[in-house]
This record gives sequence, structure tokens and C-alpha cells, in this order.
Amino acid sequence: NPALAKLSLDLDRVTLLRQGFAYLSTMRHDPVLALVLGAGLIAALARARTRGLGLGIVLYLAYLVWIGGDFMLGRMLGGVFLVAAVVSTRALTSRGVRWSWSAIAVAASLAVLMPRTPLTSPRDLFDESLRHGVADERAYYFPATSLWTRLQTPADRFPVHEWADAGRTAARRDQLVTGSHNVGMFGYLAGVEKIVVDRYAITDPFLARLPLASLPTDWRPGHIKRDTPRGYGQSLQSGSNQLRDPKKRDLFDDVSLATSARLTAPGRVAAIWRLNSRRSRR
Repeated sequence: NPALAKLSLDLDRVTLLRQGFAYLSTMRHDPVLALVLGAGLIAALARARTRGLGLGIVLYLAYLVWIGGDFMLGRMLGGVFLVAAVVSTRALTSRGVRWSWSAIAVAASLAVLMPRTPLTSPRDLFDESLRHGVADERAYYFPATSLWTRLQTPADRFPVHEWADAGRTAARRDQLVTGSHNVGMFGYLAGVEKIVVDRYAITDPFLARLPLASLPTDWRPGHIKRDTPRGYGQSLQSGSNQLRDPKKRDLFDDVSLATSARLTAPGRVAAIWRLNSRRSRR
């Protein structure tokens, strides 16, 4: 569902490629990531038995650029970082025990001395805002959600964030259906009795399948607001389809069958097939 919400954008390829390269360029803010990724790629391509892993890293990075990258610094590079770290470590250890202990010593030193590590976060966490819509989300959420903050905050006030406060407020209201741009802290603290509509559609299988009316000029990867059609809130609240547009009514029925109905409900398999093949009932 996040793939549908984030990648179904009517954008020209040049714009996406530009954004993708901008995302890779943010590695300059994480020199350890760049160093390990580069070393692992070279080590993988240098040996025949690991060349497939090296090619996999290259193809993954190419696909990441192709789709326009992401908004969270380093997140989409975690997998290839792990592969590169394993390959480069194996390349070092294959040269003898002395190299392996040296690699461990260097890694331990970097972990302690590098800025913005978990050990030093309360003191030197840098500004979370970056260019091109990419940000250090850990730096952004650290003041609100870290263990450091939890130890200084009463349990009923943690996390200390406006989205958490909004969720607590929503939990006290009688309104069953509510919308939010954040369904993490907000949704968790609003409670399971509420129906939270994700305005970015990342967790909403109906809105994620609706075409965009328009894309804002200041769009950010993964943060594309969807307009809720008339009758959607009432449909969620009542459990019956109250949408007025015929195509959206059919889509709502299929999504409800696929995501909310019993596994053996009549028509469920057909609804799943239509959703995945992007065919309509009509």
C-alpha cells in the first residue's frame, strides 16, 4: 500500500531522477554510510563469488534513483549498507585474524567518536532539516520520543509532541472518524476505537488507489496529500457505501471486500483480482 501511495505519481521521469540523485547526495551527512557502502561495493565487485552482490547493490541504487528516492535520510540505504558491511568485513577477515581485529577496532572507534551517535545524541544532535525534502527523521523525533526524554517525562505525557497531544484529544472526543497527516503517534494515542483516515494514503488502501487531482509544486517524497471524496467519512462511519461517484463506489466495495471482509466472503477473491489487475466492475 505505501508503494501505491508514494509511487503512483504523474511526474515526468526527469523530475524523479533529479530527486533520486538528490537523495543519494545526502550521504554526505552520514560519512560512515558512504564509506562502508563504497568499500563494500568495491570489495563485492572485485571477487567473482561476490560479484552478484555488488551488481545487486548497483541495481538497487539505480532503482532508488529511478523512483525519486525517499524523504528519510539513510532509511532506504539500510539494506545495501548491511550487505556492504558484511562483504567488506569478510574481505578483511579473509586476510587473517589481524585484519579482522583491526576492522573491529576501527568500527568501534568510529561508533564512539563520530558525531550524532546514540551515545552523544542529547548533546550534539544536528538540525534535522535538509534540502530537497530529505530530513534526518531521527533528529526530528529524538526530542519527543527518545529514551532520554522518557526518563524525564511522566508516562501520560510521553511522547512529547503535538501529534501525540492531538491523538489524546481525539481519543476524548465522540467523533468516530477523524483525519490526520500523521497516523503513527496520533493513531496510537487516539485508540483502536477510532477510525483514522490517513491523508497521505500510506495506510489507506482506498485513497491510495485514487488518481491525484494535482501535485503541489512543493511536494515532498512520501508526503502526497489525497483529497477524500464526498461521502467517504460517512461510509467508514456507517459501514455502508455512501460515495456518489459510480467508479469510486465500486472501488470502495472492492477495497472493503479485500481488506475487511471474511476470508471466505463471496466475491472477495474476485475483488482482490480486480484491484491487482486494475480492472473495474463495469
